[in-house]
This record gives sequence, C-alpha cells and structure tokens, in this order.
Amino acid sequence: YTAAFSAAAARFRRRSLYVVFTDLGEATIEQTVRPALAILVRRHLVVVASVRDPVIGGWAAGRVHVWASDAFRQAAAVSAIESRDRAAARLRSAGAIVLDAEPGQLAVQLVDTYLELKASGRL
Repeated sequence: YTAAFSAAAARFRRRSLYVVFTDLGEATIEQTVRPALAILVRRHLVVVASVRDPVIGGWAAGRVHVWASDAFRQAAAVSAIESRDRAAARLRSAGAIVLDAEPGQLAVQLVDTYLELKASGRL
C-alpha cells in the first residue's frame, strides 16, 4: 500500500477520490493500510470499502446454544465483528471514510458516498 499510495500521490496532485477495496481484518489494516493512509489523506479523499460476511453476522446474532460449539462459534463471530469495528474506527481516525457493507449493498453505498461528497463540495 505504501508504494501504491506514494506513486498515486506523486502522479495525481489535484484533489482526488481514492477507493481502496480491502478486508477490514484488524491485523491487515494495522500492518498495511493504516500506516500508508497518511500519504493520501493529506491532499485526497480516501474511501476504504469492504464487504461484511453475513454468515459471521448470523453466528454472532445466534441465541440458542444447544452445543458448546455453538457458544464458541458465537463468541468467535462476535470477536471478529468487534475486530472489524476497531479497524474501521482506526481508519476513520486516520482520515478515511469507511464503508462496511452487506453483500450486494457496496456499490449503492459507494455511489451514495460519492454523491454526498460532490454535493458537500469536498470533492
């Protein structure tokens, strides 16, 4: 990400909108995306876009625990969602706009975000 963001920032001097498609895994974000983000957010707008896994959401929302494995699965799913939320919060604090969408909704959210940015004069 550092090399790509540096090359983009050097080549495109006018304020631009960059969309980065990535997983919001906390380790991935902390080790790769967030450190490089500062290169772009100084001059440009950055949207980090990711798709949530509905299966994990379903496991986290599960209520009935027939087996111990159900409780463990739910705990792991809740932990994974909390990790994504922390990663998204760190990206936001670094200056990115974060979209964490349900499958099938990312394109709509991206277009809505673009239109909001244009209408507000930020882009």
